[in-house]
Amino acid sequence: MDDLNDWRAQLDGDVLAPGDAEYEATRPVWNGSIDRRPALIARCDSERDVALSLAYAQASGLPIAVRGGGHSVAGMGTCEGGLVIALTGLAGVDVDPVARQVRVGGGALLGAVDRACQRHDLATPAGVVSHTGVGGLALGGGVGWLTRKYGLTCDSLLEARVVTPAGDVLTASAGSNPELFWGLRGGGGNFGVVTQFTFRCHDVPQVLPVGVGMWSLDDAPEVMHAYRELMPEQPDDVKGTLFFIRADARLGVADEYLGEPVVVVVQPWIGDDAEAAERAFAPLLAAASPLIGEIRPMRWLDLQTMEDDISGHGKGAYTKGGYLDRISDELIEVVIEAARQMPGAQCQLEVIPHGGAQLAVDEDESAFSDRDKPYSFNVYSRWSPQSDDAGRFVDWTRGTYNAMKPFIGSGVYTNFFAVDDGQDRVIAAYGPKKYERLARLKAIHDPRNVLALNQNIKPSAPAAV
Repeated sequence: MDDLNDWRAQLDGDVLAPGDAEYEATRPVWNGSIDRRPALIARCDSERDVALSLAYAQASGLPIAVRGGGHSVAGMGTCEGGLVIALTGLAGVDVDPVARQVRVGGGALLGAVDRACQRHDLATPAGVVSHTGVGGLALGGGVGWLTRKYGLTCDSLLEARVVTPAGDVLTASAGSNPELFWGLRGGGGNFGVVTQFTFRCHDVPQVLPVGVGMWSLDDAPEVMHAYRELMPEQPDDVKGTLFFIRADARLGVADEYLGEPVVVVVQPWIGDDAEAAERAFAPLLAAASPLIGEIRPMRWLDLQTMEDDISGHGKGAYTKGGYLDRISDELIEVVIEAARQMPGAQCQLEVIPHGGAQLAVDEDESAFSDRDKPYSFNVYSRWSPQSDDAGRFVDWTRGTYNAMKPFIGSGVYTNFFAVDDGQDRVIAAYGPKKYERLARLKAIHDPRNVLALNQNIKPSAPAAV
């Protein structure tokens, strides 16, 4: 199908081109530093729309980008001069509280899933910014507040509906197309366009006890020493993420510290046992005198939206991240110095603990790798897209990452990829053995690498006859 008008006429959704009324408002993605102009944007309302759009792009020789939430830091939800398949009309969320499952459209955002599940005191593991798309997060693994209690987002995936570049609609689950199901859990959008996910739901009360601590940078060594001793011993109910930020009004700090670099730990207890939450948080509060130190009752939906403003749409964004095998004294010195140099109020450096439930899944059971890493980290810069000083933010992120390099473990979390990460980082994310298995799977479902604008896995070459 290479006729534009015929293709448009067959769609349930619509197509936008440069000059159309909604084109300029629709083409931007979350990262405001990504400014690309696709030739066409197909706003798909059905699996049939997706299949027709894949066929049109291939017949016309157009590069293809797939957009769920458009939240990729690297801008993978858009392209220059190609076709964006936007899953705009495939954003439904349907909870079955008896089966404890939720069906989610490929274009849905995390906030919609959280709200629907919480009506039944349920949740499925997800990220920490509610306007993130479910698709990209789940296909890359999915790390959030529930990871230690209930595992990664992809660990709760039960089934996926996939439209392949050939136009086939496949169901992938443990019992149907199991190899594809293996690859979808961590292998990204390399094998087809996922139009629907079915996730297992878990008990999460609507209000949780959350430890919130903030300390001056002078006290950061003592806090990090306590954190590294405490976190491996915590029960799986605990997920305490450590942040270096410039203090803002979100957590209620005194005015004199606003704008100053500080260290923060946010530590929810995934349950309703406030006394257990206090016991788990007490050693951190005892490490040094906090500017803020308390257990707060917090709605799950408020916890899940706490990062929304600082991670809002349209800002320039750049990130570098990886895994840490341990938190050494030398690493502590490096990250504290980086925090002193933090160039803006919307920058941060975070350390995320792992372990817990994600270790209950065997390493070879899914494409996601490096389950045994105790920590991941991410260095974020965000700035106004009108700024003429973006280089200063990018330089701080790269400089901090380079200073941390001696302490970084192997592997990469693919959802932390930056715009300038290359194929070596993709292979490092999976390791040679898993990458080759994924490349064979790619050769089955996308042998021409039509879906290449992603954390790309290149199809294996055909075996010699």
